[in-house]
Amino acid sequence: MTSIPFHLLASHEARVAAGEVVRYGAILKDVGTGKIIGHVQETGLFDAVASKVIGGGAMAVANPVTAAMGGAGQLAAVAQNSKMIGQLSNLTEMMGSLKTLNIVGTLASVAGVGVTVASTAMILHRIKGIDRALQDVAQRMDRLPDQIRELELEKTLRKTETQLERLQELPLRQKPTQVVENVEKELHESFNTLHEGVHRLILSVEVDEGLLRSLLAGLAICGAAQTKSLIWLNEKEAAQKRAELQAAKLLSLSAEMPMDRLQTSLGNDECAQRVHRELVELRSVSASRPLLCERLINADIDGRHYLEEALERDDAPVLLLPV
Repeated sequence: MTSIPFHLLASHEARVAAGEVVRYGAILKDVGTGKIIGHVQETGLFDAVASKVIGGGAMAVANPVTAAMGGAGQLAAVAQNSKMIGQLSNLTEMMGSLKTLNIVGTLASVAGVGVTVASTAMILHRIKGIDRALQDVAQRMDRLPDQIRELELEKTLRKTETQLERLQELPLRQKPTQVVENVEKELHESFNTLHEGVHRLILSVEVDEGLLRSLLAGLAICGAAQTKSLIWLNEKEAAQKRAELQAAKLLSLSAEMPMDRLQTSLGNDECAQRVHRELVELRSVSASRPLLCERLINADIDGRHYLEEALERDDAPVLLLPV
């Protein structure tokens, strides 16, 4: 089977710095032409970087990638591995590329969820945080509207956490295809439940920021994991169709949450700005998923092979699949 034509992000760093290339969701675009340059994808080396820098404590850090970009002292821990020194001739420059492209915002996007242990573990940690946030919100508020309570959103997030853990176990399972098929089905239902939760919440007179942001994060996680599952199954056309449907639903939510409505519902301009930024990023990442699927289809790239090769690559923590 032919090798996936991944490129190093550093090859575009000068153009990014000059403002000629920008990240939009999980893709890079040429500003002048509007054409897509490529799709961002984490690799197996991300595990090594995260584990070496964080010292095995990635789950205790709110954003392990940010910590991994924290300077020469932290990066020196990575360099203790002599093999990695050979693989990464300029680690500082490599991590600089990550900062330039703001890849942090894409690690829970596209098919990257579940490709590496570190990224999946971070998402699981984020799910636990979301679940705690929902519980805290429920305790703070006298009473959530019945139409929101009946959706059992905490239960939905716990189910999502379970499905991501099952994806993490794939290398150990005797029938991995059956596992992924079941996971994909559960994630589809969870996404729709969380989407309905956001829809009902924003119709409320008063909206709790913590609850709204938690549900948006849950949508991001479910959507990304669904795409990864369908690509792993090599159901690329189905993945593209599902991603298009998700993008349309998120676009509809955006239309229901213009800035003036967010300001009124949240009662605070700063809160409204935070939610708006997260919604824009979520919408951008979601819109980029069908494009990745289209790239895999047009290039006749096997979905599982794409994910497995990304996991095996050790020349950079994040690479670009060019168009």
